[in-house]
Amino acid sequence: MKKLRAVSLFSNCGAGDVGYRKAGFEFEVMAELDPRRLEVCLLNHEGAEGVAGDLRATWPAVIKKYRSRAGKIRPALLCACPPCQGMSSARSGKGSHDDPEAGSKDERNLLVTIVAKVALELQPGILVVENVPAFFSRKVHHPEDKEPVSAANYLISTLAENYVAFPIITDLCDFGIPQSRNRAFLT
Repeated sequence: MKKLRAVSLFSNCGAGDVGYRKAGFEFEVMAELDPRRLEVCLLNHEGAEGVAGDLRATWPAVIKKYRSRAGKIRPALLCACPPCQGMSSARSGKGSHDDPEAGSKDERNLLVTIVAKVALELQPGILVVENVPAFFSRKVHHPEDKEPVSAANYLISTLAENYVAFPIITDLCDFGIPQSRNRAFLT
């Protein structure tokens, strides 16, 4: 069987990527802000190379490391779980979900711009972004035209020429997680 190459952005300790590995994907590059979390991540995904630091600055290093390992071969999977603190219902004081001014106060709410840049460069066969349900609805200012947009809709419109979007909100307890945990997936 052909090697299913994968890249992970906002990898944390790599726990969220274990299921992909069990499904046959092999991570070439994993990127995480915190070097200590990345160290654990790489222990969980032997053979992967890490990129530590803020992806707004380090995303070109992700591309370079992937290309040095795989050449021009497109990854089968690009997965990402950008920070959700600015959208999470567990955090009070965020303002209305329809208010792009309030949504734009937390710059992490549009870190999907990095996911889009990496996807446009690497052209993965599949892109999966996981986040909180508000990922689909929380309004922020579009980075170019400043119009209200959700992070999910920004990503969908940016990649529309190359990808078809399949959004879903699901409770992870239906998949064996021992707690109710609603998550948004954009595939």
